[in-house]
Formats: sequence, structure tokens, C-alpha cells
Amino acid sequence: MGLRTIRLLRPLRSINKIKGIRIIVKSFIYSIPPLANVALFLMFIVSVLATFGLHLFSGFYEYRCRVTDLPPANPLESWKVADDFEYLCSIPTHHDYSKIGYCPNDTFCRAPKDYNRTFNRSELEVEGFNYDITGFDNAV
Repeated sequence: MGLRTIRLLRPLRSINKIKGIRIIVKSFIYSIPPLANVALFLMFIVSVLATFGLHLFSGFYEYRCRVTDLPPANPLESWKVADDFEYLCSIPTHHDYSKIGYCPNDTFCRAPKDYNRTFNRSELEVEGFNYDITGFDNAV
């Protein structure tokens, strides 16, 4: 088994025999350190943008169409979500760009974080929210 693995490396001997391939391989090897610096810088930029996005969009998935205007008085009781609207809602502003995301009649666009309540993650375990796989609550 070990000899067959070494046999697979035989075509690499042609690198020393053909001058053009040798130049290409050497230039590729010499370009790895500068590319590592670029990759490190890119990872830094992505982490900064991920941290910015985390703070900007954290809790964004909590806004849902609720059946009641206020959360229940009992903090252990869950705040009911409208059954026929499994998407995020958006709070209406004076700019009415589109009706997408607005709650149906007799429901309210609210989030538990606005009332110092914890968010029930099971609300996101539906197809519309990618079964709670995608979110803005952590950078990973």
C-alpha cells in the first residue's frame, strides 16, 4: 500500500525535467507568503464586518406578527404568534415602500426584546426561517 502511494508521486519528477513547469511551480510556492498576508487581512475585515452586522441586526428575527398588543403578564407564558403569517414583520413607517412584511389585520408587529422578555427560539423552527439555521444572533 505504501509503495503505491509513492508511485503516485512519480509524475512530480517531470517538474525537474521541464523548465517551464519548474518556473511555474517555484513562482506558485514563492507567492504563498504574500497570499497568506492577504488572506489574514481579509479574515480581519470579515470579522470586523461580522461584528458590525451582529450588533446592527441582532434581535432582528424577534419581530413577528403577534396576536396581542402586549406580552402576557406571566413571563413564563409564551407570546402567541399569528399562525397564518410565518415571516418577519416590519414596523410601519411614514415611508410606505411596500406592504411586504406588514402584519395582517388584528395582529401586531412586536418583539419580546422591546418588553425585556426572552425570545422563544422555537418560533423560528419553521421553513420560512430556514429551521433556525440562519440568523443574526451570532457571528458563526
